[in-house]
Order: sequence, then structure tokens, then C-alpha cells
Amino acid sequence: METRQLEAFLAVVGTGTFAGAADELGTVQSSVSTRVRALEQDLGVRLFDRSRRTARLTTAGLVLAEEAPAWLHLGQDLRQHVLEADGGRRGSLRIGTINPISHLDLPGMLAGFSAEHPHVQVSLRTDPAGSEGLLTRLRAHELDLAVVSLPARAVVHDLVTAPLASGALVLITPSGHPLAADAASPPTLAELSEHPWIDTAAGQAVRHIVDSAFSAAGLVRRRAVELSDLTAVPDFVASGSGIAMVPRFVVTGRSDVRIVDYTGPRLEWSTVLVHRRGRISQVAQRFWDHSLQHPAPA
Repeated sequence: METRQLEAFLAVVGTGTFAGAADELGTVQSSVSTRVRALEQDLGVRLFDRSRRTARLTTAGLVLAEEAPAWLHLGQDLRQHVLEADGGRRGSLRIGTINPISHLDLPGMLAGFSAEHPHVQVSLRTDPAGSEGLLTRLRAHELDLAVVSLPARAVVHDLVTAPLASGALVLITPSGHPLAADAASPPTLAELSEHPWIDTAAGQAVRHIVDSAFSAAGLVRRRAVELSDLTAVPDFVASGSGIAMVPRFVVTGRSDVRIVDYTGPRLEWSTVLVHRRGRISQVAQRFWDHSLQHPAPA
């Protein structure tokens, strides 16, 4: 049983299809199929029922799906420990990142780190569930570090965080919207709740921050559109579909939406680098130290 075979198997389990697994692993479907068939031949059992559109696990496959993550993580940890005998100058580093990260010069940070550590292979991964999904994968040892957004001053007891960027959410409306017409009378949260909203998906930090503020005020917003891509929110606002709250960097340079003052609490976001509390690999520690010594504002 090879690590690459287990990775392919678990990717199929996670996505439900061989095509989805190929996308997740950054390879072609035939490569995933070859690895899984080799694993089946090695074990002498069928792991998937291939008579269906989706990859349905057999009884043996269910057993392996339950046990494989622990074995895979053990193998990865063992490999990392051996490589770290070189003082953390070799190995691999899995970093989860939110999208967008245009407010951070992550490419520049990685370029500097790679120049100092040419034998460390870095892989960047995203998650459709945003920060919440990345934190889940971090806790499951699928990531070494993650760049996520959290409510400002949030405390996550099982994780260690280091700030990278922070700011306030701004209210945006279409140009010519009634809320933007009277700057002398900023709308209240209650008044804002009466308008249709463009929101990010549940699990994303901006959504959580805004939901919490309105919930604390005993208000429920009317959601018109929900998007997984934060950068698309201003496009829908500009079209007249609704209003939204976003980090200011998302609307920098745009003239088709208006930033409008409102009466209510200042809603703050923060982007942080995070790792699991407890042991951290030497490679991850080196990147952690590098990121704090070389801040990455865009």
C-alpha cells in the first residue's frame, strides 16, 4: 500500500467521483483510477462499486475509508520526522488559503521562503467552505498551516494564530441607491435589514461576522443571493440585486458601487496564519517565523 494510492482513494471518497478526485489532486482521472486499482489489487478486494455514476464504497471500502486517514497521517508524519533530521530544511508544507487573498502578498512571502528553503515543497490548497472548511482540514491534519479570516480578536482555544491583516467591513450599495442618497442620516441595522442582501456562503468569516451583528440586534436579514466567491459580491451589488458588507479591499478602485456609512457597531475582520496547538513541524515553524519577520501586506 503506497501513500499515493491512499491519497487517491480518500480523494475519491471525499469528492464522490474519480473526476472530482482528479481535480482535487491536480492530476488526470486515469491516474486516479490506476492508483485505486493498484490498491485494490494489493489488498485483494474491490473498494468501489463502479456500476453507479458515483463511486459507492463496498463493505471493504467502508472499512478502509474509516482507517486510512490515520494511516496516511502516520506515514506523512514519519516522512516529515525523517526529513526534519536535516533541521527543517527539507520536506513538504501544506498551506490552506482563503480566497481572495489580494490584500496579502502571499506570492512574495512564499518566494522569499522558497529562496531560503529551496528543498521544501509547498502546496497551497483552498476549500469551498472557506475559513471554516480550512480549519476543519487543519484539525484533521490535512494541512500544516492555514491562512484564514476570523472575526477580529476571535479566540480559538485549540489553535495558535498570528495576525497578518485586519480592517473594518464597509456597507456597499449600487450607485444611486436610496441608502446612499442621504449622507446626513446613516441607516440603522434595522433599516438595513429591510433591504435584500448579497451574502457570502455560510462558513465564510464575513458572513459569520454580519450574521452575528444582526442576530445580536434581534434582526433577520433578507438574503437575495448567496455567493461562494467574495470578490463577486460587488458585481451583484452593482447590478442592483442587493446591498452587502465586505472588506474595503474588495471594492478598491470600483466606481459602480457606493460605500455608505451606517449607524451601528464597527464590524471588524482579521486574516491570520494559524496552526494546531501543540507540536508543529520544523518546516511549518520555519515558515511561521518567516511570515512574522516578513509581513505580507499587498
